[in-house]
Amino acid sequence: MPLPRDPPFDQIVVVDWSASAKPTRGRDSIWVGRCEVGSERRETRNLPTRAAAASYLAELLGRSAATGAATLVGLDFSFGYPAGFAEVVDPRPRRGPGESVGPG
Repeated sequence: MPLPRDPPFDQIVVVDWSASAKPTRGRDSIWVGRCEVGSERRETRNLPTRAAAASYLAELLGRSAATGAATLVGLDFSFGYPAGFAEVVDPRPRRGPGESVGPG
């Protein structure tokens, strides 16, 4: 599908936030891809730590905001909590699927 003549974004940034517990590159690390819309320019970064990725993204998005570049950012990371988290926060017995877990 071709892009519209006047795309709403100047650049697109995608982040795969699959980081390991220790600094690493390659598999199980953080990848950031960036492209300028309407250009052949592409950039890929493989960052070894969450801190390095956060710093890079803050700098990149700060520069975009300063220049007024409209940026679409896509993030791929887990929104779930680890197994057993609910029991640590609230040890009360769980009810079945679809039933309220609130008071009463």
